[in-house]
Amino acid sequence: MNRSKARRLLATFASLSFLVLCACPGEESPADPVDPACSDECTAGTKLCPSQWASQLCGQFDDDECLELSTPRHCPSGESCLDGECVAGCVQECAPGTAVCFNRDTVRFCGNFDADDCRELGGDSDCAPGTRCEAGACVPDTGECVDECTEGVATCEGDAVRTCGQYDDDPCTDLSTPSPCGVGEGCRLGVCQPACNDACAAGAVACEGNGVKTCAEDAETGCLAWGAPTPCPSGETCSRGRCAATCTDDCAIEGATCNAEATGVVRCGQLDDDRCLDQAAGELCGAGHACRDGACVSTCTDECQPGQTRCGADGVSVQSCGDYDQDPCRELGGDALCQGGAACANGACESACADECLEGAVECVSGQAAFRTCGQFDGDICRDWSSSNPCLSWQVCSAGTCVLAPPPGAVIVNEVLYDSPGSDTAAGTKVFVELWGPPHLPLDGFTVVGVNGAGGADYATLALDGQAIGADGFFVIAHPSGAAELLALAQMTSSAVDLQNGPDSVQVRWHGQVVDALAYGSFGGSEVARGEGTPAPAASAGKSLSRSASHGDSNDNAADFAVGVPTPRANVPTCASTCPVLDQTECVGAQVRVCADPDGDGCSDWSAATDCPSGQRCSGSACVAFDPCSPNPCTQANKTVCTVSGGDAVCSCNAGYQADGSGACVPIDPCNPNPCTEAHRGVCQASSGVAVCLCDPGYGENDSGACAQIDPCTPNPCTAAHQTVCTAIGPTTAVCSCDPGYVPSGTACVLDQTSSCANSHAGDLFEPDECVTDAKLATLPANQSRTLSPAADVDWIAINALAAHVYSASVTATGFVPALFAYDSDGTTVLASSTPSSGTSASVRVKLAAGRHYLKVRASSSSASGSYTLAIADADVDDHGDTMDDATPLAASASGGRATGGFQVSGDVDVFAVPAVAGRIYRVEETSSTDVSIRVFTATATLASWRDPESFTFLASATETVYLAVRQYSGYGATFSVAAFDLGTDDHGNTPSAATPLSPSGAQASGSFQYPGDVELFAIPVTAGRIYRVEET
Repeated sequence: MNRSKARRLLATFASLSFLVLCACPGEESPADPVDPACSDECTAGTKLCPSQWASQLCGQFDDDECLELSTPRHCPSGESCLDGECVAGCVQECAPGTAVCFNRDTVRFCGNFDADDCRELGGDSDCAPGTRCEAGACVPDTGECVDECTEGVATCEGDAVRTCGQYDDDPCTDLSTPSPCGVGEGCRLGVCQPACNDACAAGAVACEGNGVKTCAEDAETGCLAWGAPTPCPSGETCSRGRCAATCTDDCAIEGATCNAEATGVVRCGQLDDDRCLDQAAGELCGAGHACRDGACVSTCTDECQPGQTRCGADGVSVQSCGDYDQDPCRELGGDALCQGGAACANGACESACADECLEGAVECVSGQAAFRTCGQFDGDICRDWSSSNPCLSWQVCSAGTCVLAPPPGAVIVNEVLYDSPGSDTAAGTKVFVELWGPPHLPLDGFTVVGVNGAGGADYATLALDGQAIGADGFFVIAHPSGAAELLALAQMTSSAVDLQNGPDSVQVRWHGQVVDALAYGSFGGSEVARGEGTPAPAASAGKSLSRSASHGDSNDNAADFAVGVPTPRANVPTCASTCPVLDQTECVGAQVRVCADPDGDGCSDWSAATDCPSGQRCSGSACVAFDPCSPNPCTQANKTVCTVSGGDAVCSCNAGYQADGSGACVPIDPCNPNPCTEAHRGVCQASSGVAVCLCDPGYGENDSGACAQIDPCTPNPCTAAHQTVCTAIGPTTAVCSCDPGYVPSGTACVLDQTSSCANSHAGDLFEPDECVTDAKLATLPANQSRTLSPAADVDWIAINALAAHVYSASVTATGFVPALFAYDSDGTTVLASSTPSSGTSASVRVKLAAGRHYLKVRASSSSASGSYTLAIADADVDDHGDTMDDATPLAASASGGRATGGFQVSGDVDVFAVPAVAGRIYRVEETSSTDVSIRVFTATATLASWRDPESFTFLASATETVYLAVRQYSGYGATFSVAAFDLGTDDHGNTPSAATPLSPSGAQASGSFQYPGDVELFAIPVTAGRIYRVEET
């Protein structure tokens, strides 16, 4: 049997006692009505707020099987509905999900932004550039606007009112920000009104007669109420709030029942013209009533009995028993004020009272650490003393006020070590603070405070609550990382005990009041001392500031504290001192050492000796001003100039002298580098430290003061018969010798009978000249026309040569191929020759020594003859000597001594003399316009054979002259430049006696190879039986 049929049978059976059953002919029994299907209206457990002041719950509240919302349940006074729950009173100032424009550029959203449970506006968000707020949203700022509402019309938003008007800077209407209704009110029809007593749930439907009525907001009150029923169409009846062709019982049992909340009566019966049971609209019970068994009954009980009284809350009125509210029960109320200022006592007015004190007066309670005040504290209107107000445990009452009590005992700073050797916070630190006070005195309320000397602010606080002075009167605070022996003596550890090194202060305070203080260090004008009297001196690392053994306190830190060995809890160190007095100094040679306690063990030891400050040295027992140049320690020859550098005496060369690289001072050479650059005046001679430029060899000053070539053979001083050959020996000496073909005979020259010119013949102007003895002297420059005739004819020509001059000779022939020879003064040694195999010309270029030299011309063929022209000229002068004897001086220097030159004749060699000092390194080099090679040699050895590239580096093995020779590979005419560099001494010795010491403890040395074959030696001291490794990178 389905549920609907069961209800029908029940209703039918219930009607049997009232009806007489009969069977009427021709009448058919109506078919069983079919219960229309229902659907859930909500989700089980859902809670809603139909208004601000009521809640609804989703459940089974009717006789079908589906879920629906309960009728609204009104919240108690002072509460409102939030998320389906009645909560302590606050107002929903806006509707969920809404937003308003706070101003032109800001949107304000609805949400819960504070500590209560209700919604309000907040969470401001600025609009992006180019947009503005319109109707609670950011929109493009086009300069145009749209009216949001009709001006003056008010609307509800939650339980708040928004009114249409002009609220921003555009001309359009806007809704104002919501104005919340008061607690106990809700917004309806745009107006804040008292909370509704809704008759039904919004949207609920029910049958009334044969029509359907709906629950909606009343247009006049704004509260939920049943509307007028809408009749069902013809042929349909209302059932369960719907019009249908068949009906279904709306309720199970005819009669009155209570609704699900027990707040009203629901009636079930035959209320329309169908045969189904109908459920009438509920009737809510009034205040103080509830539905019980289908009827509204009182829910209150009498709070008093007739005639009963009591005093009012103000103490000056009387309340009596009666019905003073909306429920039917009695309660106390109806306050009646006592007359004449009388107070109420035991439910009745008493006689008039008198003031015990003046309003606002305070006084201490005798014998107690407490106070009381004058005011109105009982039921009458007169002034009375209040009950006692106890002070805190560390306070006393004075003049009606609780003030700080004196400390329970005198607690003072006894000893402080604030600067430990090494780090103040590392393991084994020695820092501590020691207090002195009555044994076993509790330290509750006491603090130890570090005060910064820079400004006077607190920088560290150690609270001592729960601690107590020891039985020996000491209380020691150590660092958690403190030394073991210190931690064994400490009653407390704290990292805050690491006080600053000063100038600073440390204080003991009793509930914030300073009871003892120590300032230490030297305070400047802007620094603040928070101690007593004159500050105590600063203590060095490992030393403490301590009172005397009697713990005296004269309120002057300088008098009460002394620097010394730390003695926490009077614990004297057991070690032995190695020096007598702390901070005493003594000299160790030129250095000084100090008596100190660097390890903080309480015993004094000598520190390591250190250098005195610059300009001082230790004398007696302290560093004193010292002039290392008095007396003058510089006694080396020519090196007596004393200057001070880094506290040491530095010896320098005397004026006119310079260091030579070996530590000795030698006279300054004004000729290095050579300042003499005038033509032919390149000889530099030092005179009293001044360079004097002299003419080059072979040159002397002429009448104009210039250097001109000297030729002692011009004019020829050799005029004796057959003794006209002049040879220059030096620039001023001429030697006369016999003419060719003649030999000396005493002081005269006679014909050499061993020489003949058998082929002599007549011919051109210069004949006879077939042999050297017949050679005619040519005056230079010469340009002679000559003949070779007959065949096999030979012509000899004589010239007088100047030393180092270069001469050129050329022959231009007609009718034969010429051959040309240049001879030495002996007439037999060929110096140069030109023997072409064809052509008509021949030429030679030769450098000659001073004296008579010869040229010979012949035809290449002994059968040839003809005429020719002979040209002879003094072509050039060799600029540099070719041998060690006439080498050009070249001084080496760090920047390079330099000389230039050229090759005037084929095979020309230019030689330069470089003075070298034993043990120094030199480099010679040459640069030129063509291929040139060099040779380096001494008077006894060749250091470098002819070589290219044209540079060479060498170590001078002896103090001697080293020669640099330069030559052109072929031809002549190239120019060149030579340089000699003094590179200094070798960075490491090359022999065991000069080896550089090198420690085997991992020491390193660096160096370089400065010349070919350079060897570096290092001396390493080793110990037998040990293993060593040497390495080079």
